[in-house]
Amino acid sequence: MKAIDITGTGLSRKEADNPFNYNDDDNAKKRLALKTMKELWPEVPDMYASWIYDMCVNTPEDELKKIMEKTETEPSRFLGLEDVKRLKKEQEQREKQTTEQTTEFGAVLQKNSVLE
Repeated sequence: MKAIDITGTGLSRKEADNPFNYNDDDNAKKRLALKTMKELWPEVPDMYASWIYDMCVNTPEDELKKIMEKTETEPSRFLGLEDVKRLKKEQEQREKQTTEQTTEFGAVLQKNSVLE
C-alpha cells in the first residue's frame, strides 16, 4: 500500500494534545515517571497515573500538602469501594468453605453407605 502525499493540500497531521505546554524534555520526564509509576502500581490505569502526574507537577507544593492532609483527616467517598472488595473476598471464602464442607459431607456419606 502506498502512502498518500498530503503536501500542498492544506491538511496536516494531528498533534497530541498538550494542555500544560510540556516541551520535549518535560514529555520525556513524564514518560519516565509514568513508567516508574506503572512498575510500582500496576493496577492503576494509565489515564489516572497521567492525571496524577500532571496534578503533582502543575500544582504548588503548599496546595499538594493541603490535599494530602485533607485525605488523611476527612473520610473519602471511595472508602466504600474498599468495603465492597472486602465483602466480596469474605463471600468467596464462605463459598470455598461451603464447597469444602459439602465435599467432606459427601465423603462421609460414601463411607457410611450401606454395602449390598
